[in-house]
Amino acid sequence: MFAFLRRQPTPPTPVMAEDDRQIVRRFAAGETSLREQAISIHRRYIPVLGVRGTLEQNFMAEIETAQPDLGLRATYRDRLLASDA
Repeated sequence: MFAFLRRQPTPPTPVMAEDDRQIVRRFAAGETSLREQAISIHRRYIPVLGVRGTLEQNFMAEIETAQPDLGLRATYRDRLLASDA
């Protein structure tokens, strides 16, 4: 009875896998050998998280753009490396 009044469960908030987050963070910290892997991770998560859905996605979006804003990239890198998450 009154099934239409029942609250529908909300789907879980999408998140990036911890291993993927760590690769992007290591790349941001200076491990340039991880560049291609980090770009691949960024592209894989775009449909799930959006281009700028997380700190990692923000940083990688500036890595991948044709005309990066180097100041913004540095800001995103600083935020990413300073965060505990």
